[in-house]
Amino acid sequence: MCDRSIYTSAGISAGLDLALHLISLVDCELACRVAQQMDYRWQESQVSTDTTGRSP
Repeated sequence: MCDRSIYTSAGISAGLDLALHLISLVDCELACRVAQQMDYRWQESQVSTDTTGRSP
């Protein structure tokens, strides 16, 4: 969840998704390479930018 400049997540895979999302804000290709290096299936479109706290 993103509330202005505060990002939160709960759980291991959600934390990985958040970390990769933050990397992608700077360099999307780098985020994809990091996910590949970790052998982690990640797609940037999985990240919710909903600030209401509701699931997408």
